[in-house]
Amino acid sequence: MLNKDEVKDLICDRFWTFRGIDAKKHFSTLFIGTEPGSGMLALCFQHDGSITFPTNVGFEPGEYRYWDLDEEKQEIIFFDYNHQASKRAHLPVQWFGDSLKIELITDSDNTEVFTHEPHVDQYAIKKRVIGGTHMFFTPRSVYKFELFQDLAFLNFDIKLINAENAIINFFSEVYQYAIIHPQLEELVISQLGQPCVQLSQENKILFANKDGQPSYNYFSGERALIVEFLTVVLAENCKRLLNKDDYRNEEEMIQDIILNQFTDRYEVEEIPIMK
Repeated sequence: MLNKDEVKDLICDRFWTFRGIDAKKHFSTLFIGTEPGSGMLALCFQHDGSITFPTNVGFEPGEYRYWDLDEEKQEIIFFDYNHQASKRAHLPVQWFGDSLKIELITDSDNTEVFTHEPHVDQYAIKKRVIGGTHMFFTPRSVYKFELFQDLAFLNFDIKLINAENAIINFFSEVYQYAIIHPQLEELVISQLGQPCVQLSQENKILFANKDGQPSYNYFSGERALIVEFLTVVLAENCKRLLNKDDYRNEEEMIQDIILNQFTDRYEVEEIPIMK
């Protein structure tokens, strides 16, 4: 049996991010607000029994204004603006790795939890707006729940791309997302669906090695450089389609761009998942 002081040591002064988990074990975060950039729902329990919101949310949900401990039931009680009990939750338990979870007690088939990942406390979560700052792009067709888990521990959010077959369509979706999310810092574009994150140490685009050549199936880099590369690829593809004398396919065109237009601005490395 834990007393309130012991529970305070467990939950206070930490960032707790809300996550919904459906019957298929798919995770989702909740972004609240009507303005672009309204942040993910996260709580910070205070020692005086109040609750604050460390992200730039559009509004502060009324059901999470105060908290207390029901020592007999060993449950956290959430209170609204009027100090009326609104929700209950189990005490924190160990989750994946070093993370913790507080599971809400509900009648729903879906699970709702607040999770704490130690790496989140290493930077100002108020800067995490829609999509975070580190993004991993991969096709929806290769997505598995384990990929989300592993990337979360690597401090990367995941964006699933719907485009199938044509690599240009895939690149176009990545470009459209990246261009409207200027807060992004580092991007990984992978068609392999494996939780591998490798980045260049020299502000270059890092491509996976495939038979001695850069592979567009896996590459990464800072947002500005990746956006520039995708812009060149998409523009060159338009010209290729309009030029009846250009017999290159998409793959050949991309290789030409990498080798000729990004000389000295890329590097190639062995990626374990490519073997």
